[in-house]
Amino acid sequence: MSKPLSIISVSTVLPRPCGIATFNQDVTQVLEENDVCVHHVAMERAGRKYAYPTPTIAIIRQEVRSDYEKVAAMIIHRRPDVVLLQHEFGIFGGWQGEYIVDLLHNLTVPVVVVLHHCEFVQDSDAKRKRVEIVHEIARYSKALVVISDLARRKIANDLREAGISTPVIHIPHGTPDVADYYLANPKREVLGREDTLTLATFGLISERKGIQDVVEVLPQVVDQFPTILYRVLGRPHPVNARAQAFLRAVRQRVKELDLSEHVSFVTRFLSVREIMENLQATDVYITFYADPDQASSGTLAFSLAAGCCVVSTPFIHARELLVNERGVLVPFRDRRALVGALLCLLTNEQERKKYQRNALAYGQRTAWPLVGKRYVSVLKAAVKDT
Repeated sequence: MSKPLSIISVSTVLPRPCGIATFNQDVTQVLEENDVCVHHVAMERAGRKYAYPTPTIAIIRQEVRSDYEKVAAMIIHRRPDVVLLQHEFGIFGGWQGEYIVDLLHNLTVPVVVVLHHCEFVQDSDAKRKRVEIVHEIARYSKALVVISDLARRKIANDLREAGISTPVIHIPHGTPDVADYYLANPKREVLGREDTLTLATFGLISERKGIQDVVEVLPQVVDQFPTILYRVLGRPHPVNARAQAFLRAVRQRVKELDLSEHVSFVTRFLSVREIMENLQATDVYITFYADPDQASSGTLAFSLAAGCCVVSTPFIHARELLVNERGVLVPFRDRRALVGALLCLLTNEQERKKYQRNALAYGQRTAWPLVGKRYVSVLKAAVKDT
């Protein structure tokens, strides 16, 4: 019998409330189901301590630069077959997260990096710095994995122009299998009522999600659908004071617009089961995001897997996922278009059901067991190439 593949994952790790941590747990869980031995290195912010699961062997304090070199030495000592690193600029220390290069520079084992962001427009010093960091990451990696194929093409072209030959591989965002969380009557089981149309947005709350825009246009929707309910599922990041202030401002605006009966907040970090059950109780899911370069959206991927009809701005991941009548795209910051899309879909149940069927069919192709096998193949290829 061949020896099981051994990996060390570097990422934020649950129970830290973080979308990357949730993604990391899903990836590593499916790897373990494919006979891969996984240990974790957890990225941690200053002043925040969490009870990590037993396979967590080390912690990197985000802003403590010396931790990166020390943990690299620890990883080398443990002799894994490969390191799998989840990369998002905000979870690493230094300007634009540049300390991650220190870790990679000191590693002598193969590395595969999952990139969760892509700079399509490089029109500032910060964005150009991010591109430089991605180039450095690529130089130290056996492969880069990108969740959006549009982002894959952009990054691959940038690397080619920079003379870097690291392969860039597209693997779609894995999703739960909705059959594992199926509810026969989701509105009754989740909301305790069946007589209302529902809108929803979920995830860590921040200004970029466009929740405030939905609240501002909701009175126009209420005029035609007096029992409509918009559900905001999630909480602000616990160390982001601006996001917490934003939630307070949105709550206040709900009161000012006399929408308290039409907007509900579930302000906690939801489990996968809770997310999938709440999405099944949703008629229209909304991602009115402001960032056109967002190359990975777990919330959007989950909403399709749950069979939601989606209205979204055309950020990178949405442009890719919502083709073939899997959702409706509206321009950035265009509240009039948002209202028009919502009223059209809420009025036309047949149209709504069409998008729901197409979304569900796509979601069946991105279930974690299928996506996990692709990660196993990439990791084994990285080891073989050593």
